Amino acid sequence: MKNIFRSALLLLFPTIAITACDSDDPIPAVKHTPRTVLLYMVAQNNLSSNASRDLQEIKTAVLNGDLGDSRLIIYHDSYNASPALKEFDSDGNLISIINYDDKTLSVSSERMLQVIADVKAKAPADRYGLILWGHGTGYVQDGIEKKAVPTNYSEISPLSFGGETQPDNKSYWMNTTTMASVLDGKEFDWIYFDCCFMAGVEVAYELRNVTDYIVASATEIPAEGMPYDKTLKYLMPANSDLIAAANETFRHYDSMSGMLRTCTISVIRTAAMDELARSMRALYTDSKGLPDDYEPQAFQTPGDHRQYNWSYYDLQHYATALAGKSTLYTKVVPTAIGQTVIAAYATPMLWSAIPLSNHCGLSTLIIKNDDDPQIDKFGYRELQWWTDVVEPSFNNP
Repeated sequence: MKNIFRSALLLLFPTIAITACDSDDPIPAVKHTPRTVLLYMVAQNNLSSNASRDLQEIKTAVLNGDLGDSRLIIYHDSYNASPALKEFDSDGNLISIINYDDKTLSVSSERMLQVIADVKAKAPADRYGLILWGHGTGYVQDGIEKKAVPTNYSEISPLSFGGETQPDNKSYWMNTTTMASVLDGKEFDWIYFDCCFMAGVEVAYELRNVTDYIVASATEIPAEGMPYDKTLKYLMPANSDLIAAANETFRHYDSMSGMLRTCTISVIRTAAMDELARSMRALYTDSKGLPDDYEPQAFQTPGDHRQYNWSYYDLQHYATALAGKSTLYTKVVPTAIGQTVIAAYATPMLWSAIPLSNHCGLSTLIIKNDDDPQIDKFGYRELQWWTDVVEPSFNNP
């Protein structure tokens, strides 16, 4: 999730209000623009004020001409307002295109499917990109189930993407498995996760068939998130420069000092995920286990681990320890991982608390055996990474 607490200093800066014009005349659809990007903002939570800041950054990019001939359509769900599909006009006014009821969860497949359909109807393009904005918890699988979308809020438990707070004071999320089902066939050639912990090998493998590239962070990110005024010029062209956009985000935080100098971000090529999965499965099966003194590269602080009870570790560091002297090491590291992660950036420290000495651009959960309580606690068995990669190694000692 975006860290709202550690980034409290950021909230001391004044936020410039962005208001949507109440216009009955929607912005005319432009046929076949080079690219349409959908920014899906789940901001009905403690990140709501940060959404206002990001909208101001987007306005700056619009006025600078950074969108070119492409269109950025924003689904904005925030406190004290019904969700709406919006777009900045050329003068920097935020116009409402479609208003939605607030009875349907933004993290439900029903709402996301409707929004995607509306965006394609209102802003058809040659290519599409998707920015998912909100909280994130990666592989954790106990949010809305893939099989059905409950209509009663009380039937839904946390987590994976979203963090949508409702009047019952509960927080609702969309599972990665649900997300994969929703986005299948929707033609997003890249997904940028402007949220925490989504650069997991489990997430990338789940989404490998629904998008070509993923930009995400293996760790928490500050509540400020992506600096849109610096990155949109790279994301909006038909041939988006994802590496440049990721690098701009990294440089934004790497230029800071103290605990605010914290960022990991990577660009993942999903076409290489199947080969990575085969290589990791072979490594898991061949490995004699981890050394007794192995200390994994953690991607969350001890306080986070105690509070949330989930864990993220560097995949390459883990694979190296598993490989030992095995010749499979040269196949998995750096070849398979290197072909998957085409760019990876990390500041020296995470929140001034943990050295980021190892960062390959993908995280993973470390499973010790098939009785590991984390498997069921986090719904790990529902993930394709478990089914295709981890579980078979336990059945082939």
